[in-house]
Amino acid sequence: MAVFFLLFFFFSSRVVLFFFSLTPNKEAQPLTAAPFEKPVRKLTFSPFFLVQEQDLEP
Repeated sequence: MAVFFLLFFFFSSRVVLFFFSLTPNKEAQPLTAAPFEKPVRKLTFSPFFLVQEQDLEP
């Protein structure tokens, strides 16, 4: 049950961040280029690697 909650929490947070980075903000357009490369690349390609890194680091 805890594993399911963790997976759901990480997955939902990544989906929310992904859609936040996809939405074009006309007020903060210069900021959309940089956040789109760093977090989205991290979120889409290594969703479970972040969990493993957090578990390995004391």
